[in-house]
Amino acid sequence: MLTNINLPIDETLILCGLTDEILVKKLQEGLEADRLYLASFEGKFLDERKAPDVPTRLKAVELIGRMWGHFVDRHELTGKGGGDIVLAIKPATQRRGPKRIDLDE
Repeated sequence: MLTNINLPIDETLILCGLTDEILVKKLQEGLEADRLYLASFEGKFLDERKAPDVPTRLKAVELIGRMWGHFVDRHELTGKGGGDIVLAIKPATQRRGPKRIDLDE
């Protein structure tokens, strides 16, 4: 459906309410994410502690890096002159490897 209206992804995100300011705010929240741990015994809550939510914080850092172009997702491998990669395999007689030693000799 989005391909039919011919809008670039930047304009589509803005129309959906995802402006740069909102994305920065959400990433900042991710960088400061905490997790609540609860301790219970026999069905009763005894204690609660907040600790940094490391997986969420790392994901926010990864997303920021991707937005700034610090990560390369794919590498395209080509042969000489941009052609196909050719793999040359030597015949079995030319392969290197351990020599067979006959102990009966």
